Amino acid sequence: MLWSFIAVCLSAWLYVDASLSRASLATLGF
Repeated sequence: MLWSFIAVCLSAWLYVDASLSRASLATLGF
């Protein structure tokens, strides 16, 4: 139970991090 919760949080965090990185690059013109 705890491990699946951690896995969900980690994947959600990685997804958000990737989205923010793409948004920053798009803002900078890349």
